[in-house]
Amino acid sequence: MAEKSGSTRHTRVHSRDRDFTLYVRKRGMFTILAPVGRHSDTLLASLAEFLQKPDFIAVDLSKLDAVSLPLVRAFSEYASGLESGHGHMVLVRPPDKIRALLKLVDRERKVTVAVSDRDLDGNPGEVEDRVRRAHDRGHLVRTMLETNPCWQLADAEGRWLCPFCVTLRPGIHFIARGSVTQRVVDGVATHLDEECSTYADGKTDGWPFEVLERVLSSGQVPAEMQRKAGARDTSARRKAAALHLAEGLDARRRHLLLPDPPKLDGCEIGVYYSPVEELSGDFFDFIRLPGGRMAVVVGDISPGGVDPGVLMGMARKVLRIRLAETGDIVRAIGLANDDFCDDLDRECYVTATVAVIDGPRREMKIARAGHAAPFLLRGGSPPVVERLALPGPLLGLVPTATFEEEIEVQSFALNAGDLLLLHTDGLEELRDRSGEMFGADRIASILNMNAGSPAEFVLGAAVLDAEQFVAGSDRDQDMTAVCVRFR
Repeated sequence: MAEKSGSTRHTRVHSRDRDFTLYVRKRGMFTILAPVGRHSDTLLASLAEFLQKPDFIAVDLSKLDAVSLPLVRAFSEYASGLESGHGHMVLVRPPDKIRALLKLVDRERKVTVAVSDRDLDGNPGEVEDRVRRAHDRGHLVRTMLETNPCWQLADAEGRWLCPFCVTLRPGIHFIARGSVTQRVVDGVATHLDEECSTYADGKTDGWPFEVLERVLSSGQVPAEMQRKAGARDTSARRKAAALHLAEGLDARRRHLLLPDPPKLDGCEIGVYYSPVEELSGDFFDFIRLPGGRMAVVVGDISPGGVDPGVLMGMARKVLRIRLAETGDIVRAIGLANDDFCDDLDRECYVTATVAVIDGPRREMKIARAGHAAPFLLRGGSPPVVERLALPGPLLGLVPTATFEEEIEVQSFALNAGDLLLLHTDGLEELRDRSGEMFGADRIASILNMNAGSPAEFVLGAAVLDAEQFVAGSDRDQDMTAVCVRFR
């Protein structure tokens, strides 16, 4: 790879606090501010020192936790006060949370978003042109990730497999199945542009972006590219690596997993599914019911000596059949409990939360059977998070007559902006290296902070915070969550 131009060697510490360290370096005309750690009012004051007069400022927030709205608003206000040619405000590699906040406060789009430090080289016009081309590349990468199966390979941990150099990229991680976040797009674009040994502009065996543009617009791979791709793919090692990854996903799990979340009028739905074992005990399902309603199920199984894949598939199937034939939560869960009592050993049991949602009417009925209590966010000013700790025994342990007496169904009239989070206990029972649990309070705080955001964004925020919380420790539980936002 060619040596990167414009790289900086002189990085200094401007200020240090118990929560953060603020690093400063130069790149071309820009002063790059790179805070590492957690956001605080002290950090905001340190950054404000650089926002007192017009200048070319870039801020790298990729290693900062818990960024606040006032900080993003300060950047927007600074950018709005700059005259053309007398300064520029750039955010480098901002996380998805920052991009969402920026959309709220930077209505005039005065703040520029850059993918890489390399975008900052040259004069202001060159920077703008480079950023524009980077955004065009990002759009193309997103399109390929969403439409081309060759770009969608990932291992069980969600790490992306580059289809060109056939290597797993640990820094490019799908946080929700089927969800292509901006962080993934930026990571893939940066890898292809700066790191990939096969895909690089000017390489005879690579596919430069302009070729991909032609592929995308025509829907056909040029014969020359097919020939070069064929020559490149003669590497037995690369073929074997790709084949091993594709076949390494257990066939039974692929059969049991659902396709993308269904469409439901008046709602948007996001799903996150991350097992730690070859076959997960977690499951989720969506069952269409008469009258335009939909049943949403999230559950978990304790398999005892039974193959977890077999029991998980049976639990989903039984609940699906009973909900479809009765349309009533209590009756369906009661009949399912009978089925489980008849068919399961004493060491096996099932937990589940079932919500029957009428999207257009914004009505919901919900019950839980020994499962993690769901969260209901009431959108408003201020938003309010409720924990729906409804009573209900485990499925498969007590007779139905007793079971139905103990289970409770609660009905809700919902408003636009309300949000429901169903999850398995693996999310809130995550533990860091000291043994501290992630906990329900952190989940509630995340929902509060992201009130008004799309369902997929809320899931992404929760998973990102959870991943940061357990960084460096081994995760030993499956994590599954379904988020439903009412419009």
